[in-house]
Amino acid sequence: MEEETSPRANIGGARGRARKLIKDARVTQAPVFINQLISIIQKDFNLRISRTNALPDKCDALTANVSGKITIASNASKSLNRQKFSVGHEIGHLYMGHVHTGGQINLDSREINEVEANAFGAELIMPLSLLKKDVMQERDIKELAKLYAVSEEAMGWRLLETGLFKKM
Repeated sequence: MEEETSPRANIGGARGRARKLIKDARVTQAPVFINQLISIIQKDFNLRISRTNALPDKCDALTANVSGKITIASNASKSLNRQKFSVGHEIGHLYMGHVHTGGQINLDSREINEVEANAFGAELIMPLSLLKKDVMQERDIKELAKLYAVSEEAMGWRLLETGLFKKM
């Protein structure tokens, strides 16, 4: 009898796609802002990004396809740092080919699509290549979070995940 294997998240693929987007947009320093990437993203997707107060509080962002135009709406009641990650996460769903309608982002989720979108979003707004250089300049988490325009919590998770926390 054949052993059944469960599918695994393609974290390397997600990070690779985010890195390609960063490279294609010629981003060479932090912070990375989504508007720096829009022209590249729009070559791949008919995309519009907007902020709205119409989303429920539990919804950080959502992606909808309306008449062939993909819209990512972020919840304007959330912090700008949260909106930035949420939009990066939603862009990750697009690049990873996920059929997704949005909702609350759960960083602890083990669902393959969510793990991949989280990996993409984190790499997109806190690229490892840039982060390595900035960690070597002996910056602390607070300074790095400010430099990358992310929350201290998001920066802490990223430093732990990449192993860079040990180098601080």
